[in-house]
Amino acid sequence: IYCQLCGVLFNISRIRTRKEPREAAWLSLSAKYGTTWVGSNARDHEPCGDDCSVLYRGSAAQKSAGERLDLELHVIDNPTKDELCPDLTGEPSSDTSQYGPEYGPKLIEGSLEKLQTSENTLHTLDAPSGLSIEDLNTDFEPLSVIEDLDDGEIGLKALNDLRCDYEHIAGPNCEYLDGYNGNHISVGEMRECSTVQCLVRKIDGWEPLDDDQDFEKYSSCCLTGLARGLDPIWSNRFSPVRHGSSEWVTAANDCDYTLRSEEVAIWVGLPFHPTCFELFRRASIKALGRVATEELMNLRDYYCKYPERTAEPFCQRNDDVVDSFQEGDWRYNRGAEYLVANPIFIPTFKQICDAARTVPEDFSIQGSPFFGHDDPAKSSNKDPFLRLPSEILQAIVGYLGSKDIALLRLSSRAFRHLPISVWYWLLVEELPFIYEAWSDDVHPYKWSLIDSGRFQALTKRGEEYERMREATIETLRTNDTDNLETWMKNSPAAKSWYDTDEYNIGMASCMEESKALQPVSLPYDKTNWYKLYIEIVKNWKDLKGLQNRKRIWKDITDIISRMMEHAEAKTDEDEQVDI
Repeated sequence: IYCQLCGVLFNISRIRTRKEPREAAWLSLSAKYGTTWVGSNARDHEPCGDDCSVLYRGSAAQKSAGERLDLELHVIDNPTKDELCPDLTGEPSSDTSQYGPEYGPKLIEGSLEKLQTSENTLHTLDAPSGLSIEDLNTDFEPLSVIEDLDDGEIGLKALNDLRCDYEHIAGPNCEYLDGYNGNHISVGEMRECSTVQCLVRKIDGWEPLDDDQDFEKYSSCCLTGLARGLDPIWSNRFSPVRHGSSEWVTAANDCDYTLRSEEVAIWVGLPFHPTCFELFRRASIKALGRVATEELMNLRDYYCKYPERTAEPFCQRNDDVVDSFQEGDWRYNRGAEYLVANPIFIPTFKQICDAARTVPEDFSIQGSPFFGHDDPAKSSNKDPFLRLPSEILQAIVGYLGSKDIALLRLSSRAFRHLPISVWYWLLVEELPFIYEAWSDDVHPYKWSLIDSGRFQALTKRGEEYERMREATIETLRTNDTDNLETWMKNSPAAKSWYDTDEYNIGMASCMEESKALQPVSLPYDKTNWYKLYIEIVKNWKDLKGLQNRKRIWKDITDIISRMMEHAEAKTDEDEQVDI
């Protein structure tokens, strides 16, 4: 399943470098395969050079979070009362040491501490025989180790499982196409590339929430919570639950034939990256004066219901997306890393904007960005532009693009000292996706600011606690019914993670962290537009997030055009039926 606004899959993998921590690597299907890194395969890494390596992570570390807990926090067979019920006085215990933060009693000593560790950490695991935890982190080995695993007797499946115990570590020239090379795109640039949110139809009895966006109040659609990656077959958990709908939401692509039924379509979400929706929100307001979520949902349903009438995809994909998306699989092509770069939170671009906003007190956008003055004596009498007033010269420049203006400045001294304001209009016309230049409010909507991984971890913690609590209750029902009721009083059910203090603290932390990266307004009369324009052009190859924003903005403006065409066509059909 891919984002319906940008066409890129949500399940994306990344291969870390030697200098990065374990958390800098992730596997798109970690829930399915139980690993949190990109494993090695002898055939796939053949094109790699000597600068690539592998790191043994071990089958124990390969387990998913739930499976690891089963191994580490074994359920006690025939437990004693003391093991199950720390306090059976008949009253709620006053001993707070029995309780983990927000999640009730410690069913097994140390369990919550282990649940609180990051899913990607290894320090709660025992290292395989002969290896220390330090070896797991730093003992890099050559790629030939993978080839040596094949002794000629082991089966293919077992051999592949062994190879997946070794994490592939990318060198600068890595050609391994099972994940994006960390040498070419940073973790910060890929921020929230796997985060999913959906637009869904409102259910009966819908009531507004305090954190609703304005468009949710008047539209027939509303937003879900967030998810991390998507299972392409089953429903996915979105947290927090909003508007009383189920936390399990089914998301589908524009070509999903099951949505031909209106009864089915109303329950299926339209998935997107929150940052892509932020761009849709801005482009929609610019074009239509409002966030047209209802028209977006109607267009998606139309594409699903009448695929024979729609020649192109719902999201008009560019060539790099088409090349990467082959037969349902995502290929991590070199040079296409920008496709997964965050288009809103772009650290280098924010620095460029901050520098352009730093101007002296006597700054004027009518002044020239160039030093010195031309000597009239050296000017050619044959240059007709020198006889024209500055107002006409600026009017002429208004019809030209940046390349033509550059050539004109070389051809005539009359255009040597154009005002800084010229580059404002160039930027707005040629780079309309830089909404910081023309929007009064550049603050992103709430859900694009949130670190979904942080809160998904809280969800899993609560789930594991509940799993162990239910197992204990079942054991008590079998072995010790007399104390069941008392134990349950002392063992409250876990709160929903978004009803906890930890959620509120985490939300505040996310907002604070995002402020350092979020876009900044560029005042028209207090921004050096020439400096901004030149720095963008000069650093364009390194501004992957801005490259991605340009691509997505183009796709979204195309979607908005088709939305309105569809809405107008539907209106004409309805009028003909009424007649």
